[in-house]
Amino acid sequence: MKRALFGVLALFCLVILIPAAFAEEGGAGTPWFKPTLRVGAEFDVGDAAYTFDTKGAALLGLANADLKLPNDARLYLATELPFAVTDRLTVAVGASWAFSDTGQDLEEKYNNTDTIRRYWERDDRGDRVTADFLVSYAILKDVSVIQDLSVVGGVRWDYRNMLFTDPHNALGVASVPGDTIDFRMQTLAPVFGLACTFIGRESGFMGGNIKLGVLAGPVVWGSVDYRESFSNVSAIRFKDDLSHGYIVKASLELPILAGPITPRLGGSLSFFANYTRVEVNGGVEGTSYAGINPVGRSPYDFEFANDVMVFGLAASLAFDLYGTPEPVSAPPAPAPVIEPKLEPMSQN
Repeated sequence: MKRALFGVLALFCLVILIPAAFAEEGGAGTPWFKPTLRVGAEFDVGDAAYTFDTKGAALLGLANADLKLPNDARLYLATELPFAVTDRLTVAVGASWAFSDTGQDLEEKYNNTDTIRRYWERDDRGDRVTADFLVSYAILKDVSVIQDLSVVGGVRWDYRNMLFTDPHNALGVASVPGDTIDFRMQTLAPVFGLACTFIGRESGFMGGNIKLGVLAGPVVWGSVDYRESFSNVSAIRFKDDLSHGYIVKASLELPILAGPITPRLGGSLSFFANYTRVEVNGGVEGTSYAGINPVGRSPYDFEFANDVMVFGLAASLAFDLYGTPEPVSAPPAPAPVIEPKLEPMSQN
């Protein structure tokens, strides 16, 4: 995680220094601010799977634990705050929150067999939170139907916090209603990619631009903390830092309605869809407990894979922070002065 923290500090310095470095390039009227609110539904494409495999002794007889999360839909809320430093350079901060208070059962299998398993109910706590910090630079602008083509770089942070209770339909494993699974995982990944905006209608129905984007992170740092109890007399915990994995995200935005609100403020409504693939793995330390006392330790391999789809509506406001100065009309030209023409006097 130390390397991840250094990466965040470096990006923070970049965000602070960029506006000063490019201040003279933009000039008045160039910077703009476009806050966006997204509301939609998030669901897993297939089952999200968590797996623990022993690399040494099997603690409490647990050589393998395979957990499959249900793919029920969750309410998705997100916000994006992009600030255009110049015509080509944009700095953006974004965050999202997905949650659900109902859901299907979690299925857990032990030791790679169907004869040892149990099911869990998800408690109210089932949050997924993300935050990202992105800097983009347009390498192409106003070329044919392309408004801009940008390279993008930054970091993305993910946090998952889940609680499962009431184990039932247990087979081959001791269970009581008071058993729980408490799971927390957070990851941080540097991401890079491309974003492209295609010119659409200026305003009205189906007005606005079409946006496509792809981001990928080849390295993932993070930590996992998992605790599961058995019959309230023993428990097992897996906890450690993570340093392997990847993330890929593809996004699409299609316009629905756009138009000016005031001379310095515009608004738009659009449909959006995102697909994200995340895979995280690494070694964790397993600890077994009798009551509250640790009684054994052994290394385990941890692996997590998840495909997430999100779709919904996005509402945006576009502010011109400095405003575009209105052209000053030249003063009217003075009317020409016509001097009277004097006729010579005739002599009698």
